[in-house]
Amino acid sequence: MIDGKNLFNLTYYLLEDKKKYYKEKPILIYLSGEIRKEYSYEEFIGNVVHISEIIKNLSFSKERILIRMANSPEYIFAFLGIVLSGNIAVPLSPQLTEDEVSFIISDCEAGFLLRSPIFSHETYSIPDLIPESNASVPLEKIPFPSDTSPETPAYLVYTSGTTGYPKGVLHPQKSILGRLPMKDGWNGMNPKDKTLHPGQMNWTYTMGVGMTDPILAGATAVLTDSAFSPEVLVDILKKERITIFSTVPALYRRLIKYGDFSGFPSSLRHCLSAGESLSPNLRDTWKSLTGVEIYEALGMSEISTYLSTSPFIPYKENSPGKIQKGRNIKLLPRDGGLDECKPGEIGILSVHKDEPGLFLRYWKSEKEPLPFRDSYFLTGDLAHRDLDGYLFYHGRNDDILNASGYRISPLEIERLIRHHEFVHDVGVTSIDTGQNYHILVAFLIAEPGLEDETSLISNLRTYLTQHLAGYKIPKEFILVKELPFNRNGKLSRKDLQKLFPPHRNIIQ
Repeated sequence: MIDGKNLFNLTYYLLEDKKKYYKEKPILIYLSGEIRKEYSYEEFIGNVVHISEIIKNLSFSKERILIRMANSPEYIFAFLGIVLSGNIAVPLSPQLTEDEVSFIISDCEAGFLLRSPIFSHETYSIPDLIPESNASVPLEKIPFPSDTSPETPAYLVYTSGTTGYPKGVLHPQKSILGRLPMKDGWNGMNPKDKTLHPGQMNWTYTMGVGMTDPILAGATAVLTDSAFSPEVLVDILKKERITIFSTVPALYRRLIKYGDFSGFPSSLRHCLSAGESLSPNLRDTWKSLTGVEIYEALGMSEISTYLSTSPFIPYKENSPGKIQKGRNIKLLPRDGGLDECKPGEIGILSVHKDEPGLFLRYWKSEKEPLPFRDSYFLTGDLAHRDLDGYLFYHGRNDDILNASGYRISPLEIERLIRHHEFVHDVGVTSIDTGQNYHILVAFLIAEPGLEDETSLISNLRTYLTQHLAGYKIPKEFILVKELPFNRNGKLSRKDLQKLFPPHRNIIQ
């Protein structure tokens, strides 16, 4: 509330009154190959305001503006500048094809495009918004925009849709307030920290932990162009004396396999993980190599992370943690009602409509009702709670597999198989064998040096028989060299099905 008006802006809230943290250190450090550039608080604000002023001088508002850039400071300046101007930022992955970008342009009816020179050869139906080079001026203070409220749309992120096409998830200006419970509930950042998340800036996980959270805490964020190998990333952790490192489990596995951990820095306080389930074996291996914990979180594009472990919430095996303090989130029964599930009962994680981090709506869905039950948005994430308040994830409601007439959570099976001493990683899915008969299939990556496939599978069947109901045990086990992951490091069950040999004889 400013001058009696209900005004609020994400960028202003993020950057206003933060100069006190950055008098003697940079707000951002950018690494690209041999390039290392530091940005002062004043330079950072100057670049953001420069973008905002160019847009405001064009006299339009609530326009969708696409960001077609590689990971770079310019990506961040574009995002925050668009939001500051009162328009809607549409951050895109640099890995998208020209056709995919064209679909998003059409779907969100974008008005302008901001892009890096590496994408200048692409042809689109909308004009470029090209800021004048080197025209920004360092500023001491960020101006407040006059026409954005807490509910004003701020940015539109595209995520996988059930129709086979990406769907837009629209977030309000107040969404930045939804990140505040993560400070004690997950990331534990403070002004002395130097953070690194090497992911793509279009992903809410990277944008949050890699950009907004460090600035909210007064920390220095380190940004890479995402082109570094695992070996070089480990070297960056050492040279830059990173205190908090964040990524997905898939990259932690690659770092363990290829990185040189000799002389690992004592600067690292802890690490963060999200995007897919963090296995106990992976966590333990990382801790033995680095001496630090990985704190896991569970979230989604519609609200970001809302339950987690942290320096203040101890780790419990196979649990991503507890609901963050101050959040109005319930575990509601799958078959209806508002009474919370009892400990041990699987329910749907549900978010109250007043949660500031909750999205506004799906793009082009004004006439389609969102999955609300009374005042609670049904996330589709399934979990159960134990007596200590820890939640245990059972996958997406729409990820539940059907096999032999049973509804089965693949995560439960994967969690157990990962505990086996000879299994490095696993992905479970259902395969249609014909006549609409589905079986469970586990695709395994064996630990290095294991050669006896028959013995492994036999041993694994015996092991699972001791821990799982018979209908949950995969009918087939197939050894593979690698598992398919999507751009965000999540296991792709759709692509997993493509690994099944087409002429394999199946036991039914």
